[in-house]
Amino acid sequence: MDEMLTKQLAEIEARKNYLEMENVINRNIDFMETDPDFCIYVIKCVVNGGLTCGNNDDVVYELEKSKKTGSNDLTLTDTILGKMFNKKSNEQLASGAGSVIKLTNANLISAIRTIVIYGNSERIDQASKLMATLYPGFTPMLNKKIGIGARAYRLVAQTMCEVGKMIMDNVKLTNKVNFPGAKNLIGAFATEVMKPVADYIRGGIIGWFTDPDISNELKENIKDTYQKLLSMK
Repeated sequence: MDEMLTKQLAEIEARKNYLEMENVINRNIDFMETDPDFCIYVIKCVVNGGLTCGNNDDVVYELEKSKKTGSNDLTLTDTILGKMFNKKSNEQLASGAGSVIKLTNANLISAIRTIVIYGNSERIDQASKLMATLYPGFTPMLNKKIGIGARAYRLVAQTMCEVGKMIMDNVKLTNKVNFPGAKNLIGAFATEVMKPVADYIRGGIIGWFTDPDISNELKENIKDTYQKLLSMK
């Protein structure tokens, strides 16, 4: 990335104008293939609500569909209680849905891949810390099964398995297994992403009922990805 573009992105970040950052990134998108410094800005932009063109439309649709609404068939008392419950559910859903959507954003995933392949330990660690800002929303949403139905879960779980394996494969291929930044990225992803993905179908009444909707192939993929990530921490 040339000095002028670096300066431009830094100035935009200082103003926190992520719509402008999105426009600059899109005009210079070719840098995302090989430039880890550029990709740090891509991740910053996604984390702060930009580059929504990379959102997984199916994930967005399923999460939107999960919103609760009151029923006109209920009594006044039930309606009031129902609305209170739905309001709380929707607040919890909103707090986690943004993180889920961002973690499945194609631009963020591509940026992580480039940083792992071409970045040094410092850049990989920087990417890990940026991703970690999304975990406080993602982790409880999966753990508490808030707003994640079986179909949305399948989409998210499959994508997270692909991301986890992509990270591991490229860390190995580029001989960065012992890089502190790579270990931090892998450790956090295992603990804050793959563990709650795995826990979703492990216990409790809701987990038992959703179990038949999750294929054995996906379950094995989740287990395999999680265990391999743990072995590389």
